[in-house]
Amino acid sequence: MGNQKALTCALRLAKGPWISGDFILDRRTRLSVPGAFNDEGQPMRILIIAQRFPVLSETFIIEQARALREAGADVSILSLTRGDDSLVRAIDGECPSFVSPRCGASRAAKMLAVARLAFRGLYNRRAHRACRVAARAVSRRKWAAAVDIARVSSMNSTMQCDAVIAHFGMVGVRAQYLREAGLISGALATVFHGHDLTSRKLVESYRREYLRLFGRGQLFLPVSQFFADRIRDWGCDPEKIHVGRMGIDIDRFPFSRCDPSSTTLSILLVGRMTEKKGIEYAIRAMAYVSSAAKLTIVGSGQLEDSLRALVVELKVESRVCFLGAQPHSKVRMLMDETDVFMLPSVTASDGDMEGVPVALMEAMASGVITVSSRHGGIPELIDHGVSGFLVNERDSVGLAKVVDEIASGVYNLVEIAANARLKIEERFNSRIEAVRLLDRLTSVCDGNHVLADGQLRQSKPPSLTRRFKEAGKSLLPDTLFLRLLHKKCIGRFPQLRNPVTFNEQILQRNLRPDPRYAVLSDKLATRAYVEKKLGRQHVVPLIAVPADFCREVYDRLPDQFVMKANHGSSFVKLVRSKSETSFEELKQLEEKWLSTDFYWVDRERHYREIKPRIFFETLLLDRDGHIPADFKVHCFSGNLRKPVMYILVITDRFGSNTRGDVYDASWNRMEIAIGPYKRSDHLLARPENLDALLKAAATLASDFEYVRVDLYAFDNRLYFGELTFTPGGGVLPFTPDRIDYEWGKLLSAARGV
Repeated sequence: MGNQKALTCALRLAKGPWISGDFILDRRTRLSVPGAFNDEGQPMRILIIAQRFPVLSETFIIEQARALREAGADVSILSLTRGDDSLVRAIDGECPSFVSPRCGASRAAKMLAVARLAFRGLYNRRAHRACRVAARAVSRRKWAAAVDIARVSSMNSTMQCDAVIAHFGMVGVRAQYLREAGLISGALATVFHGHDLTSRKLVESYRREYLRLFGRGQLFLPVSQFFADRIRDWGCDPEKIHVGRMGIDIDRFPFSRCDPSSTTLSILLVGRMTEKKGIEYAIRAMAYVSSAAKLTIVGSGQLEDSLRALVVELKVESRVCFLGAQPHSKVRMLMDETDVFMLPSVTASDGDMEGVPVALMEAMASGVITVSSRHGGIPELIDHGVSGFLVNERDSVGLAKVVDEIASGVYNLVEIAANARLKIEERFNSRIEAVRLLDRLTSVCDGNHVLADGQLRQSKPPSLTRRFKEAGKSLLPDTLFLRLLHKKCIGRFPQLRNPVTFNEQILQRNLRPDPRYAVLSDKLATRAYVEKKLGRQHVVPLIAVPADFCREVYDRLPDQFVMKANHGSSFVKLVRSKSETSFEELKQLEEKWLSTDFYWVDRERHYREIKPRIFFETLLLDRDGHIPADFKVHCFSGNLRKPVMYILVITDRFGSNTRGDVYDASWNRMEIAIGPYKRSDHLLARPENLDALLKAAATLASDFEYVRVDLYAFDNRLYFGELTFTPGGGVLPFTPDRIDYEWGKLLSAARGV
């Protein structure tokens, strides 16, 4: 509730570089807490990212920055869009500033900013990487992230930090894109405030990005346990979740309250006139209140006219007063004069909910009796009858009853006010929360913050020609990209509207994937499907699926194992002896794999839905100590009377003499070649368990028109490898070319077309 002058002072006290879309203000650092140092003995460098800064409605950001600063951290703030001009001017000119390019708000201006980045990517290595990530964001309809990349990359320097704190889930997603673009570095902590987890439209737009963020971020800080449970249920690793109370600076809110002395109970409600604030129910409550009471409403918004009309309809004009939007100095004065602060928040029709309202914290710290609702994280702030009062959502009668009981002296209000102040001091104190946050950031930064940004190391920068090609490809729509890729690899443009060949029909799968493809192409998720269909004995034993691959995980691994990533093809590393493969080598490989979006290879859209993970399996060896052959069974079923299967056998997979031979289901070698493999100069022995292999493949393929089932058959044992629904990405070479057409007819028959 503090006034504008107090907030301006808070800005000055933060004393960290303040970076907005318009300038950076550099300030000195003060040290106080040992936990605020990084491994080099320097103050922990923290970058706070906000959608818009500074704004009076989000004072919790500057409060957090100041508290972290006082705890000893070196704090900077990056604003993705311009904040309140009056607050900007309040601190402008006090120290040197750096002006960075701005981007207009129109769609055309944003497209132009990204286009400029694409042009810089042709000759600048840093911009080239940023361009690719921006194109990825555009393909996912996250224009804001692409524009962020374009603007920040124009500053021509990477923001090197130990930790990054992003306020609101959407900003966390955008911060992750900036990390992938190499524009900021450091462990990423995302603060969820409520709206970002409850607004149905917003969640629908960002749900997939949240899942991706859960896998790549290091720390998640919902403002209440209520929202912590929600992101855990959505799939976030519980070990990464810590409730992060925003808190307030209690020194700015002196406690000086007593029992109401006036004969009329004064009630204050401050908030934007939106549905989730529940102002309608506060007004309706005044029609039920029997004691002398008056409600003063401060704020404006889209519901103002309807709320004023409701007051007239209920004939409570003498009990309800509208003051409109007021400066914070006026709000503070009203707070000092009021007996009760009311905020009956409700879940809006679009699902939008409150987190833990700062206004309630400030009222409780000041000694004002609070009346609110059992909504979101509010019950974690107010203990009913102990430190305030709670009613159910939309319960106007309940609100009126509480007001009458307060006015009649039923409760010991002095004790309740003291309890409320104590609750804020102990659990919602920004200084205490800052120390706790530093401890958490230190735990995820130790040895990890350099690798956490997902940067790819390149020993040699790509040539200008290569940059031009990659920048151009990344900006191509999927359909055009696939047409050009098919022409390059197969020698002709594909018919995508009326596909005929096998490859053309696979391209159609790329563009319009069955939702099941994403689940069953995930090398971890598909294990459950295989266990159900075939039995656990046919699944390669799993060693570990670490949330974070660290030295401790490496030390616990056996001497021989296979490291894989679940979200694409060719993410396989065989380790025959740990003495020959160091942790550092595997860590760098993990970094490269997890930062690779496999969708971009051949635009296979179902891979976008897979959350990247690293996992470790048992190394399969035959009785002679050799890597077993890979049996890739192309299964056509669907509308066919019985499955038709062709087996591509890959031998010496990780050696220098890799070969690929095609056999039919009767083990007759076919005079064809698939993919890049050369054929063997001899016939392969029929597997002892060929019948079991074909039966297993048919079982796994029975739910689909076509799928390639990879199996390992050796020493009379049979293990599952993977399911592939778009082999070769739709540009799989066949020799002779007629096989592409023959398999196309087979797939069309399986599809029933």
